[in-house]
Amino acid sequence: MPEINEYGQQVNDPSLAGRGASPAADGVKWPFCRPEPLDVDRHAADLFAAYALGDNSDWTWLASTRPESVAATAHWIAGKVNDDALVPYAVFDLRSEQAVGIVSYMAIEREMGTVEIGHVTWSRRMKNTPLGTEAVWLLLKNGFDHGYRRLEWKCDSMNVASRRAAERLGFSWEGRLRQRLVRKGGRATAICCPSSTASGLRAMRRCGRGWRRRTLLPTVSRLSARRRFANINLWGQNPERHPGRAALTGATLHRLRVGRARRSRRPALTC
Repeated sequence: MPEINEYGQQVNDPSLAGRGASPAADGVKWPFCRPEPLDVDRHAADLFAAYALGDNSDWTWLASTRPESVAATAHWIAGKVNDDALVPYAVFDLRSEQAVGIVSYMAIEREMGTVEIGHVTWSRRMKNTPLGTEAVWLLLKNGFDHGYRRLEWKCDSMNVASRRAAERLGFSWEGRLRQRLVRKGGRATAICCPSSTASGLRAMRRCGRGWRRRTLLPTVSRLSARRRFANINLWGQNPERHPGRAALTGATLHRLRVGRARRSRRPALTC
């Protein structure tokens, strides 16, 4: 709650967080991945192979272009490793035992207790897997564990995948910086500004636990619902295979399908 100072002015609460420590994420891991300090010799070949998959559409929202060789990948990685403003990591896939992406801490203000997650460069090997969500969640949790009270993550306003990921992780939208950057091809773009604060840590952890449960262990109710729906379709098509069970009518099946579709709808994305 805001306080009143000795001059009768309304001021904000004093910050309870101290000076943030260096946000190293060494040794942090979850079931699917772990962040490893980015290393040219260790990660260049893996990352080149991962980024070589697919076309250039994954690089539309990035400032850099896709490296065309292992040597070019090593040079690109070295630029991040030698940048004192970054703490870069390779996302190491624990199943394939290969580096499959890059993410960094940046804009580190230890005195203010704020840090940004940026330079997010995922490969096709991370598509439709839990790796991206898990990697960012690990860096979020690690930042708060090291005493930071605010973590930021800026993304292109047209990058719907990043915006959805921010919502999954419990970030709060703070606004849009209009025409903030000029992207490839001279296109001016807006930047969305989601953030997470220490006061919202409980909500962030709740989002993380819920996401983890949905990813690792589908609940019995969800499995049961899928089985029931599969059986219902089967009964409707082949009632003779299930003596004593009346086949459901087409209208009943339609209502069940509509109900399932409504439950799966997502709220509109805004920032």
